[in-house]
Amino acid sequence: MNILYNKYFYGFEKEGKSVFFQEKGVSGLYLPYRYPFREDLIDSTIHLALNQPVSNVESLRPRDLEAEKQEAEDKENRLRHQLEQMSKEEKRKVERDIKQRKKIEADLEPERVLQKEMDLVKRKVLPGMPDVYIERMRGYVVLEGKEDEQVYEMICNFNEISLRPLKGVTLKPEDLGFVFYGRNLTGPHSEAILKEVLKCGRTQLKAKRNLRIRESITSEEVEMLKEKYVSSQLPDGWFFNGYLYLNYDGVTQVEHPNLEGLIRGYLEEQNAEIGDYNRDVQKAWRNDLAKYDKPAAV
Repeated sequence: MNILYNKYFYGFEKEGKSVFFQEKGVSGLYLPYRYPFREDLIDSTIHLALNQPVSNVESLRPRDLEAEKQEAEDKENRLRHQLEQMSKEEKRKVERDIKQRKKIEADLEPERVLQKEMDLVKRKVLPGMPDVYIERMRGYVVLEGKEDEQVYEMICNFNEISLRPLKGVTLKPEDLGFVFYGRNLTGPHSEAILKEVLKCGRTQLKAKRNLRIRESITSEEVEMLKEKYVSSQLPDGWFFNGYLYLNYDGVTQVEHPNLEGLIRGYLEEQNAEIGDYNRDVQKAWRNDLAKYDKPAAV
């Protein structure tokens, strides 16, 4: 049994007897945890998980604003590309449907929020609910950038979270970890959720990027390709006279006759770069796992 569990769990429950304690519905768990924390994230992530039913941790993770912006842009570009392929009548119908759907969603939003709150209250108070429920936690931790300098004691309960340096104390990495007190804490699924809750309090690893599709190409990128290849990459028999594209059959047009081919080539280049990026991300994930999550050496 870890020294943290031995030292602190006895009497830990007495710090505040909850309703679930009175009903003998609480338990304790020790979880080894070696990842360093980012101090400025602890209060805005981990602390929010206390005294709340937790079934997943996505709402606790720090927001990736860049990824959210890119996702919104991709969605807008896909819609614009679809609209460009439609007739004027079809386009008007789709735009009316989108406007109507947004209005309905706005009208239903108060009801959705109320239902969400009601579901949360049920998950909090009804017996037999499967959600992980953390009432308080205490652990020995290290902070990012200070892993080899200082060990801290972190204490989290309903109304406060504190970090206290342990002066003169040196711990092995395998002695870092947390004692949790609450409900539904045991079992592989619950322990995995607890570990993910803790990981919300660290600098997040980069996420993989989705491969791009034709609909994600922006109008700015299309204009860039037109300008870059204004008089090159033309199909056989076509040429540019400085104003229009012409072929030997007398056909003229304003658009580059190989525009879709240029876009396909650009997509291939973009996705090759994304593939390289994703392989680097995957490597970083493996290295991170090996550094902090591998079994301690015997």
